[in-house]
Formats: sequence, C-alpha cells, structure tokens
Amino acid sequence: MVRSVFASLVLFLLTDAACAVTIVGYDPALHDRFASGYPTTPVVNSSAGFVGAGYDFSGVGWSTTEPQKSITMISDQYFVYSGHYPIGSEVTFRTAGGSIITYSVDTSFSFAPTGEVSDALGDLRIGRLTTTVSPSIASYAIFDSSDYADFEGLSLLVYGHGSGASPRIGTNISEGVQDVEIDGSLIRKGLVWDQDALTGEALLESGDSGSPTFAIYNGQLVLLGTHYGVGGTTSVDDLLALYLESLTAAGIPYSSVPEPGKMAFFLLALGLIGMRRKRQSS
Repeated sequence: MVRSVFASLVLFLLTDAACAVTIVGYDPALHDRFASGYPTTPVVNSSAGFVGAGYDFSGVGWSTTEPQKSITMISDQYFVYSGHYPIGSEVTFRTAGGSIITYSVDTSFSFAPTGEVSDALGDLRIGRLTTTVSPSIASYAIFDSSDYADFEGLSLLVYGHGSGASPRIGTNISEGVQDVEIDGSLIRKGLVWDQDALTGEALLESGDSGSPTFAIYNGQLVLLGTHYGVGGTTSVDDLLALYLESLTAAGIPYSSVPEPGKMAFFLLALGLIGMRRKRQSS
C-alpha cells in the first residue's frame, strides 16, 4: 500500500545564489567535488575520504556564466534542471578524462502539474543541447518505482554549492515521498529529507535549485530528483519518477532503473556511506 506522510511546510524556493548547501561538520576533503580551480580549471578531489569517491559526476555540469547553477544529464543530449532557476545558453562539463568542454543549449521543455504529472511539484525543466556530448561525460538513469515506499530510507548523495560556487556533496537519508504544502494552499508530492546532527548531513539553501540528488544502484549513481525548496530543516526535491510518462510522450530519451525495492538500494549504498542506522521517527 502506498504510504504518504503529510509534511506541513512553509516552502521557500531556492532562487538566491547568496548561500548554498549546509553540511554538518563540513570538511573540504570529505565534501568538495573539486579540490581547486572551479569553474575554469577544476581539479577533482582525490581525497580517500571524499563521500563521492569512486563515482562519476562528469554528467553534472554547470551554467557557464553562472557556475552556481547545476544541470544533470539524463541522456547524451538532454539534461534536467529547475524551472524557477534558469541556466542560460551554455553549459560546461569536466569530462571523466579531465577535459573542460562547453556546449550550447538548443531548447528546453517544462511539464505543468497536470495529467500524468498531477502529483509533481511541476518545477522540472528539460534542456536539449545542440549536439550530443562527449562519451566521457556521463548520463544517469532515473529511479522509477510505482510504490512510494521504495523511496523511503534511501541513502542519498545531495549535490549543492558552497563558497565561490564550488560544488559540494553531502549525505542524508530519505524520509520518502511526502505531500508538501506550498504557500499554505497547494499540495504536491516531493522527495523529502531532514537534516539531523549527524556529520555529513545536508540541508539545501538558497542557490541549490536544480542540483541533483542521487542514490547508488549496482555501483553507479542513479538520479532521484532535482532540488526545489526548503522549510526549516526539511529539504524537498522535485521527484523525477513522477514525470517519466510525460517524458516518454514528449519523445525525450532517458533510461530508468527497474523497481529494485528500497532495501536493495539501501544495502548497495552502504559501500559509499558506511554502516548507519536509520533514524528513529520522532
């Protein structure tokens, strides 16, 4: 049976670039994607303790003119970002081989929360590049499940930005797909997580809109959502699984992970984050 918990939030959209993701016990060696040089000559963080060590983030690019704004590839030409946080006409990537490549944006698409996406926050925007990207730039499968319970208890990698717009990656545990109250009236579903006092736990802040949230499946990053808003210590993503029928209808290519169940995700993610107990609900 679908489990949906109502989260009564005063939700603030993440539009201001003045600050960004808060990470408990933030340590550059543990949480920065790049050790230096972002955005023009970024050097990958090679620290053994880096929470993203061993995973390919090359498919997470940035707006060339506003590098605090991230985009995430879902195929070799299409990417996702936030509708309320536009990214401009060019995006830049650091390839797996270390090259810096810039591409032009051809067009973009949005999906209002009607029809197949009636439950979604309605903030997702899809961009298309003028050409396909280099094979050394990753694209990410989307986690697809019709059972909202599969989204609860997942170990998350939360991508955001810090000082100087340099990307940071924190962790958290998903509270699942919950009803989110926006501006005291509208109710939509979002992927929700709370920041506790555990080292590494992330809380979204202004400037993080459109950046991705990942889990791990079969040793690879799999995409869950794009950052939407925050209320108190609770962060919310626009859940990509709610848009897949609409993407298919629009002819937008993507790949998805079959329904593996939340425990498979949780056990595979332990290799990244280490043994952690699921938090007790208050």
